[in-house]
Amino acid sequence: MTSTIHADKIMNSSGDQDSGLDLQTNDQVKLKTANTDRITVTDATTTVANDLAAATIKTATVKHTGGTTAMTIDSSGRILTPGRPVWWVNGNQNTNVANTASGQWEIYKFQATTIDTESAYNASTGKYTVPITGVYHIDALLLIQGLNSNSTYYTDFAVAVNGSLKTQINRRFNAYGRAEHVWLSGLVQATAGQAIDINLRVENHSNQVSYDCGTCSTFQGYLVG
Repeated sequence: MTSTIHADKIMNSSGDQDSGLDLQTNDQVKLKTANTDRITVTDATTTVANDLAAATIKTATVKHTGGTTAMTIDSSGRILTPGRPVWWVNGNQNTNVANTASGQWEIYKFQATTIDTESAYNASTGKYTVPITGVYHIDALLLIQGLNSNSTYYTDFAVAVNGSLKTQINRRFNAYGRAEHVWLSGLVQATAGQAIDINLRVENHSNQVSYDCGTCSTFQGYLVG
């Protein structure tokens, strides 16, 4: 009996060198089958050559190879993905938009940022630059107020990706000074580096239309897949 065994390889009793355990001098341990390294363990990492098949994997944190946390699982099974892009911006002042009977769309610029996990929204342009390619759920809400006119005006409200209109609604209002909400919701596909923004136009109105302030008007979105 010995307290220490010195060996470079451990094989089965038949001496089959295609399978077994290799003990390397550079702090590596390799489990080999069919003469192929299946699992390699060093002092820093463990590498599995094939897909890992397991009925149950127990872990609280999944990280990128660089060490950044990508997913956590709490004791109740809830999954948190901290790197998922999310934003919520809103207005903080009244904005007047001119009559655009010629069909000219313009980007509505929300001035205040409440949530922006990727710092990707630009208040000066009204654009959210997508950091990750995927499908995004978008919600937008505007409080529209006519300027005491006796006319009826129309407003078109849309989500655009890189200048291309995607989700659009049309509303008709009687402009007697009262405020009304216009809202849209939908999914858009966007590629990393493209911009998502809210576009609108007002038609058949000789004056301007006031789009109300504060959290009455919001633009928000998040990556869903």
